[in-house]
Amino acid sequence: MLGQAEGHGVDPDVEVLDDPGVMKGGLAAGGADPQLDKAIELLMAELQKSAGNINTLTQQVSGPDGVPAVLAQTDRSLATLKKILDDVAVATQRMPAISKNVEGSTANLPALLTQLQVTIQKLDQLVEQLQRSWLLGGGGAQPQEPKQFSPSQVLP
Repeated sequence: MLGQAEGHGVDPDVEVLDDPGVMKGGLAAGGADPQLDKAIELLMAELQKSAGNINTLTQQVSGPDGVPAVLAQTDRSLATLKKILDDVAVATQRMPAISKNVEGSTANLPALLTQLQVTIQKLDQLVEQLQRSWLLGGGGAQPQEPKQFSPSQVLP
């Protein structure tokens, strides 16, 4: 722990400045404790949040169908989760075959790309020849040789 002084405690989650003027001898002497006040405020906020969750659950349980409705909803959720896990189990068993198929399908891609490149080059030459043809009103200069990638430059 470079750069830290010995005896340094844990950094607080919430910064509260201690004002000696406010504290005036501590709680026993009638002073205030800003840190304690902030801790109580945060605790009350958490309790209110929890109370809201409990109220929602209580309303569901004490609703028209009560506990059986909550249990039925839980059963439906668990059944859906089981179906998802079963589907994942089936897919997991098929993964080796799927990866072999993908590997086999992509093995010839460099050769296919090279063939495609040669075909496009030939088509470009034919288009240029047609454009220079006297039947189409051509008659220009000889075309430049297009650059072709070598098969070793084509990566999968």
